[in-house]
Amino acid sequence: MDMDRPIILPEPVYRGLIRYCSEQSPCEACGLLLGSEAQGALHMERFVPVPNIAERPKHHFIMDPAALIPFLYPSPGEPAPAGIVHSHPRAAAVPSPEDLATPWSDIPSHWIVSLADPRSPVVRAYRYESGGRKYTELTWRLLRGGSGQAGDAESSVQ
Repeated sequence: MDMDRPIILPEPVYRGLIRYCSEQSPCEACGLLLGSEAQGALHMERFVPVPNIAERPKHHFIMDPAALIPFLYPSPGEPAPAGIVHSHPRAAAVPSPEDLATPWSDIPSHWIVSLADPRSPVVRAYRYESGGRKYTELTWRLLRGGSGQAGDAESSVQ
């Protein structure tokens, strides 16, 4: 997937990932964003929660491999993994050295939900480059309700 294209995140998908990350706090939450390219943009179509099986889930995340299998090989026409999501329950939405060491660096986007202020979650998206040694922040747009209008999310970085 071409990550130089705009990323569109529908409001129901956004709300679902915020809700799941909040429910998992104080542990790190994790999951997948499934998406497809259409009309010159990457459209995130679905958030899939994945259990965190890390031994210390308050400080790390490891996605349950068994839960990932159904999504790694989508049927033709089905949305594919286009983003890895995880939360930082007490830290900023910036990749840690451990985040950058992910074996999933080939996934087009990595999303971090900061719950440092649980009343105002911050969501940022990144592309990991050079085998996870550096990152670039990605711009994304929130597609509000049923209006068909893309607007800035309060927590997105433009």
